Amino acid sequence: MKSILITLFLCLLFTEVLEIGMGLIIGIRTKSDILTVFFVNSLTNPPAVLIRILLDLSVPFILVLEVIIWLTEAMIYRKLLDYRKLNGFTVSLILNAVSLVIGSIAVYFVTGLIS
Repeated sequence: MKSILITLFLCLLFTEVLEIGMGLIIGIRTKSDILTVFFVNSLTNPPAVLIRILLDLSVPFILVLEVIIWLTEAMIYRKLLDYRKLNGFTVSLILNAVSLVIGSIAVYFVTGLIS
């Protein structure tokens, strides 16, 4: 149980750093928008990681899960972000793509180092 909680925390922390960092790169600057990204990730990341841990999903199911997360976050961003240079769906796609790709690479290297 303790290792699952540590994994959930580390995944959330890594996701927050990547997605807030990418948000800053694409122009998200206001405190309220940065907090929106933070809280949206806090809501969606832990359940997604827990599902992946408990169900040991194959790649197609992981991609379906990521699409569900993308659409959920996109609808929230569309309603709550003041940032308007890109629509909520594009913002969510960019942030999630960066997080998924870099996170997957990190997991590959970390698990390779451990085993």
